[in-house]
Amino acid sequence: MVENRYISDIKNCKIVAVYEVSKYIEFCYIKDDLQKSFTIEKHCHFGPMYDGCWFEFGGVALPLIFGTEVKQPSKRFDDVERIEEINFYTKSLDNGAYIDLEIIYIDKNGLKQSYLFHPQPHEEEVHEIVVLKNRKSKFKLQKIDKDEKIPQELYSTKVYKDALAFALKAHGEQKTPDGLPYAFHIVSVANEIINSLSMHTISYDEANLSIACALLHDVHEDTPYKVNKYNVELPHIDSVVWGVEALTKDTSLPNKQEQMHRSLKALQAQPKCVQMVKLADRITNLAPAPLFWNKAKRKSYVQEAKQILKALQGANPYLEKKLQNKIENYQVDTIQDDFGFNKEDKFLVFFADEKQLVLNKNHKKYLKTFKALNRLSAYVAKEYDLVVFDDWRNRDELTLAEKKDRLGISYIVEVLNKKDLLNLNKQTDDTIAQFMSTIYDGEEVIV
Repeated sequence: MVENRYISDIKNCKIVAVYEVSKYIEFCYIKDDLQKSFTIEKHCHFGPMYDGCWFEFGGVALPLIFGTEVKQPSKRFDDVERIEEINFYTKSLDNGAYIDLEIIYIDKNGLKQSYLFHPQPHEEEVHEIVVLKNRKSKFKLQKIDKDEKIPQELYSTKVYKDALAFALKAHGEQKTPDGLPYAFHIVSVANEIINSLSMHTISYDEANLSIACALLHDVHEDTPYKVNKYNVELPHIDSVVWGVEALTKDTSLPNKQEQMHRSLKALQAQPKCVQMVKLADRITNLAPAPLFWNKAKRKSYVQEAKQILKALQGANPYLEKKLQNKIENYQVDTIQDDFGFNKEDKFLVFFADEKQLVLNKNHKKYLKTFKALNRLSAYVAKEYDLVVFDDWRNRDELTLAEKKDRLGISYIVEVLNKKDLLNLNKQTDDTIAQFMSTIYDGEEVIV
């Protein structure tokens, strides 16, 4: 029996384009005023466990680039106007099977024609699948089960659950910058995709690919796990992997600008349903900025959003408009205080023993220094039950006490040495040493 929902969907629809790249062929067709894709993947395999050839079908557009290969319009299939029938023929082997794939079509002159995808044997091995025009197979016709329809739902809840389950396993105890479980972020991105489905129609398979990529988009970047067919079972798993890779920053590049440029270039080669994830991700992240960010960080972040919007224009009109609104309403110059009032944030104050360590938020090394201080405080609290700072707050102007009762790096050293954690003759914790190195490098940030 052959799984044939994609075959049923493309039958008698107008073919508007055909592409070839690597071992794939993609037929683009119109159905219900929506352009859809029908892909054929050719397989040949020979080994002690299985010999033979077979075909797999899909319903999402192929990327524009496969390694060094570029997806090109097909010249040999450019006469296909509509597909009438697709048949399978098999020849059994001792440990496998050969399969012929026959596409019966109407050409642009209204004539019935056919293509036969046939395994080309050589010394009892198949090295390639050749395409023969108007040839009949000598293999046995394989029965295809009654027409199976593509589901009418917007997306598959099973795909959602399976992708989310793997994402939760991969991200583990990771938190968002606001301290929430990381699931909050990836589910928010997926929800933006789902919300868009009723506003801008895409196919069932494209929706599932988009949702899977939304839930898995940070796995390669933030965790040691890899999205592949061995770790998570999802339809169109190759397309999911390509999408996640395109959504992953290349941290080997020297700066964030080059990382963003590479990522956007990779995304431009992906189907629009994958590009949607980047739009949804930035929509989600353009919530009120984390309170420890400074004006320079907020400004660069909204500039990145503008860059994303420009690069992915045409991916999804609904998400593009929503991102544009987020950009226009994003607060760069001020933050909201505890009472909901907008104010500038010139300083960030760490509190300890009724004294304060004050950071200049306008200093170029501020963010690295803050993160080192904050992570050091959390680390020693967890590992050594040691309190360095009680809390921190933003300030537009310093209070009299904050101007007077100042702390410096010497206070941190004193606290750590209570448990002999910075003994110069006996370094007991490399993690603390790394944090302190960053703090010393940012000493000028401390007012």
